[in-house]
Amino acid sequence: SQFGLSGKPFNERIAWVNNNETILESLESQAKKKTRYRYIAAVMAYREVQAGLPTGHRVGCDASASGPQLMAAVMRDPIGARNTSLIGSIINDVYKKVTEAMNTILNTTKVYDRGEIKKVLMPVLYGSKAKPKIAFGEDTPEYCAFQEAKEIVCPGAAYLMPILNNSWNAYATE
Repeated sequence: SQFGLSGKPFNERIAWVNNNETILESLESQAKKKTRYRYIAAVMAYREVQAGLPTGHRVGCDASASGPQLMAAVMRDPIGARNTSLIGSIINDVYKKVTEAMNTILNTTKVYDRGEIKKVLMPVLYGSKAKPKIAFGEDTPEYCAFQEAKEIVCPGAAYLMPILNNSWNAYATE
């Protein structure tokens, strides 16, 4: 995934390495700039393993939208679980799913980008009430479409968030 294969099934990632095994080092400059150092470290560790040497390399594997995944699990929400790739064999992008749902609901010429929606959805699923108002305005069609899309794609999380928010004690010291 350090080469930009995030979101691809593991069998495709393994096939990519197998297909490029002899030229992995030469592909360094094509690796994502932000994670290039991880790509280099992974290739070096791979070569050490091939040589029969022990390696202390840590293989990182980030969760796919861990907040809504956990909420889907807690709420036994099969829709949210599938949309966050907690269940099923397809790797889904929850931010893309919400973006697509929102664009469908709005049915306008303005099409929201996945990155824009991620910057709103992630904080919302960790308790923010302000982020969608800042992004879309209060009670605008866009704000309402975002809220509706969130409920369609992650119904368990949408149900759980007000409960979690209402349990928060802002004055607690412990």
